[in-house]
Formats: sequence, structure tokens, C-alpha cells
Amino acid sequence: MKKTSRRPPAKKVAAAKLNQTPNQPILASVDSHDTPPPTDIMDGSLTIALDRPLTYAGASGTRHIYHKGFGVHARIAHIKVFKGNGDLLYQNLEADDSVVTIKLENAGYQEKGSVTISKATIQGNDVFQIDSDQPFPATGNVLTGKRRHSYGHAGYGQNFRIKSIEITKATDPPSSYVVTAPRDNAASQEYRVMIWHEGD
Repeated sequence: MKKTSRRPPAKKVAAAKLNQTPNQPILASVDSHDTPPPTDIMDGSLTIALDRPLTYAGASGTRHIYHKGFGVHARIAHIKVFKGNGDLLYQNLEADDSVVTIKLENAGYQEKGSVTISKATIQGNDVFQIDSDQPFPATGNVLTGKRRHSYGHAGYGQNFRIKSIEITKATDPPSSYVVTAPRDNAASQEYRVMIWHEGD
């Protein structure tokens, strides 16, 4: 996948809203999240920057499973989704038990695979889990600050991008949100998903 420029989110939305109807964004409070997220998922080559290293937990059929953190450092607390220009698309301040599904497509709009991000419970322990159709090897990039570990989707031997991001939450308060990339490569957004955990 070709690397493309990434601009950090710079805009804030002043409205405060904690709950949503399906597909209606939860807007940000000006008081929320002044600290960098420990998990940052970026479009382009679909890379994930993390505060802790991933551990390969093995394969489940054709899927590759990775874990990060335990307990409060695994449970999802807050989620934000941005466009590449910094516009906030979605925020949930009560995102516990949310499941993030990222579908991927090639330049011809053919769906190629998916990555699912969630909290999982393994032998009674909560873990932060990445369930991917392809391996997520370390990129070798040297990072500074809070997120020092970088991993990239292995790809399909061709250019690919995010097709859609779906975030669902079945527990109270339930929520559902989907954003789908435009059908025009020239108008493609570089999406960014930020995740905070209970222990942050």
C-alpha cells in the first residue's frame, strides 16, 4: 500500500452528547481526552501504534489473533473516529464492550478482508484483541512518546484501503455506527481510529 500523508486531528466539536441513535455520531465534549490514545489505528497501509507490544496468540482458522495488555489496560473505554483532515466523525465516551470492525478493499472496490478489534476474555483474563485476516508484523518504525510499538497489516500484494468502519456496542447504552469510504479514490478519506482503555 502506498504511504500517504497523515495530518493529526486538530478540530474539536463543542457539543456534549454521550448517547446516540444508530449511525448518528456521538459528538465530543471539549473536556474529553487531553491525553494521547494508547491505541491509534491509521488508514493508508493500515498501521496500528500502541503503548504496549502485541503478542501473537496464534491462528484461528484463517484468522491471525494478537493480544495486548490485561485487565484495565485491555478494556475499551472511549473511541474516536476522524477523517484525514481532522474532522471528528464519531466519539463514544461509554465505549466499554465495543467491537470495531474494519473492512478492507482494493483499488477496484473489491472487498479483500477485515480486522476486528475488541476486548476478549481468555481463561478469565480480559485482553485487548486484534483479529486479522492477514498477519500484523512489526513495522520496525522507531516511535517516540506514548505509542512506541508499531504494526502494519501484511496486505494483499496490491494497494488497499479501508472500505468501512463499523463500531457496535450491545451493552447499556447500546450503540451502532458505520462510516463507508467514498466510491471515488480521489475523494478517499484517510480514516483514523483512536482508542482509550480503562487504565489510561
